[in-house]
Amino acid sequence: MFRNLTFIFISFLMVSYSFGQADSSLGLEVYDCRPMAEAVIALGEQLQCAITYEDPPLEFAGDLRPIFPGTATLAPRHGRISFSYQKTGDTLGIITQLLARHSAAGNAGDFTVIQTGDIYNVIPIRYTNKAGKAVEHHSILDTRISISLQDTNLQYAMGAICKAVSKANTQFQLSGGGRTPLNAFMQTPYSREIVDETARNVINEILALFNQSLKDREVPVLLTWQLRFGSLVPTDKPIYGLDFRRISLQSSDSMKMRVAAKRPMAKAVQLLEKRFGTIITYEDPPYTCPSDLWISEGRVKGLVGWLINMDWDKTYSVEEVLESLMQTRIGPRDVPAVFAVEKTAANRFHVYPVVAKDADANLVPRISIMNRDVSFNIQNIDGLTFVESICSKLSYLTKEKVVLGPVPENLLETLRKEISPSVSIADQKARDCLGQFLGKINADISWQLLFNPTLEQYELMLYNK
Repeated sequence: MFRNLTFIFISFLMVSYSFGQADSSLGLEVYDCRPMAEAVIALGEQLQCAITYEDPPLEFAGDLRPIFPGTATLAPRHGRISFSYQKTGDTLGIITQLLARHSAAGNAGDFTVIQTGDIYNVIPIRYTNKAGKAVEHHSILDTRISISLQDTNLQYAMGAICKAVSKANTQFQLSGGGRTPLNAFMQTPYSREIVDETARNVINEILALFNQSLKDREVPVLLTWQLRFGSLVPTDKPIYGLDFRRISLQSSDSMKMRVAAKRPMAKAVQLLEKRFGTIITYEDPPYTCPSDLWISEGRVKGLVGWLINMDWDKTYSVEEVLESLMQTRIGPRDVPAVFAVEKTAANRFHVYPVVAKDADANLVPRISIMNRDVSFNIQNIDGLTFVESICSKLSYLTKEKVVLGPVPENLLETLRKEISPSVSIADQKARDCLGQFLGKINADISWQLLFNPTLEQYELMLYNK
């Protein structure tokens, strides 16, 4: 089994297909606190190869964020990579294109790629220091080591390599406390005299040896490794952690979604919006169960987060992908809600909860807020007042507080314009009423109705798809 990492970070990953193109065309969408780390795992599964990854140092304030609002504990800032490519035999060239997309998106660090046999190493070459200046980076795995490993196993060897690197490197420490295939490594013998070699070459050799044993036993898995920067507070000698990851050798061309977020369903539908070029609106369940909340000093600070793992056939339409998403298990904690999807009168899709947990952790039926019928008649109305009127009506009908959340600056001016001397709405679903109105302003405006557990209210968030 794989041991748990000391540092757990929220990740968010979706691999997708460029629909309408030739069968050789693939793509991936990644939203994660380490977007390149997750992107190379996704790409490795599509290309059926081991691609390793190393973090740049993470010390610039702009590359970090609090794990929860108001806390001093930091995590890497989330970033997104959108990448499409033709599946040719040029693996090195495809990875190079991915690195360029990463840099163009403004994510942390600039990378290069080096091929060693069947292994591709993605290595950071520049990062942003505390002063906000881009500086060169020299990887800890370029450290040269000399150690004797006789009649031991891979697990012991990895520990010895990490100790040797930490002793020889004056800038960083290397910890072997990340995930490893513990039982398999302990049962794999290893003997080697290492004389003045880079740590990366030695680790690559171990990886190649282990992957060959998997191939000989016809196990449909590859192993790769990732080096993660674990010191997000100032230290004299920051720590890197070595972590092994699995790559499936089955269904390489299937679409894969890997979402780990506070609201994974909300993030998933946003990525599908971009991939399919259609509007998919979303509605939160009410988060009232204590097990779903992060509580500190007796106060609710936010949501704890969940996971979504889903594969689907690359020929699926948006309707088929959404139906698969609705049936996907959310874990690892108890499911916070069961969702449904429906096509709206505005030719959009709406994802909403049909079952949700109550304060006692019981799953109970849920009536969608945005599927309620609204009626109102208002004189001299502008767009902002129109949207606020929908929220007000929903608050009255559902007895749940619904407010308009912060509106992006680029939408405010348009919404403040007068739209009619009078507006009359009679028994129309709130989602359809809102969708038709926003569609007239701008076809790319979407929305999500998110529950704020701290304020115990729903907030309607508008954004450009």
